[in-house]
Amino acid sequence: MRRHVGDHDKAHDLCEAAIAVASGENVRLPFGRRETAVRRLLSEHVHHGSEFEDFIGRCLASDAASPVTGSLSDRERDVFRQLQTSRTLPEIASELGLSINTVKTHQRSIYRKLAVSSRREAVRTTL
Repeated sequence: MRRHVGDHDKAHDLCEAAIAVASGENVRLPFGRRETAVRRLLSEHVHHGSEFEDFIGRCLASDAASPVTGSLSDRERDVFRQLQTSRTLPEIASELGLSINTVKTHQRSIYRKLAVSSRREAVRTTL
């Protein structure tokens, strides 16, 4: 409600507090197609900045068998999950123990397989 009335800072603080509780209890439920508003809210929240990026990334991660990510290799799925966070490509490379060029190669392959041309478009395919 805070977000809809334009109080974005308060909405962010409330969301961060709720995620802190969920993260502490490891409460994660897979999102179905009807929860697009929740997916969009979490995606926007992580891009605004959150200390729970990894937890939110796991929450937003699509099932391996989803039609959207089903054509991706395991490593491409790992990179795709990282692309759903606000991490930079060098940070993703460090997190996954890959070179920046390997991450860029996976990124191009992901874009090609998802028929998109940007990170934002790729992330939106799961919303």
